[in-house]
Amino acid sequence: MKHHDLDSPNCLSVSLDDLRRVLEARRDELIKNYTRLEEIAVGRVPDLADQVVAATVRDLAAEQMEQTAFLLQQVWDALDRIAHGVYGKCLNCGEPVCAKGLVALPWAVLCPPCQQVMDPQTAGKHPTIFHAA
Repeated sequence: MKHHDLDSPNCLSVSLDDLRRVLEARRDELIKNYTRLEEIAVGRVPDLADQVVAATVRDLAAEQMEQTAFLLQQVWDALDRIAHGVYGKCLNCGEPVCAKGLVALPWAVLCPPCQQVMDPQTAGKHPTIFHAA
């Protein structure tokens, strides 16, 4: 599999500015969702039956908050890598991350070979790095 640098003429017709805009929009959406989940998680319900339902909803909201916070951190890290000129480089080996992969998942951090050798147990613990959640 051939890897493409974002500046390569073989790269997809997506600019770094386009990817930055996608990341910034995703960041804003995640912050909005996190705030909404936070409001659900701390909500108060007076009725006993409603309290049981509310407790379940709060548990689900708390889990979603954790997932959202993790993904938000990935997006912030990607924006930071853009700002420091190292966006699109594998965090493991330094080789370019596949341009198609960055278009599909702008916060991707591994090149395809490093992603393939990633321990499946480790990848399962951080699915939002490798899959669009």
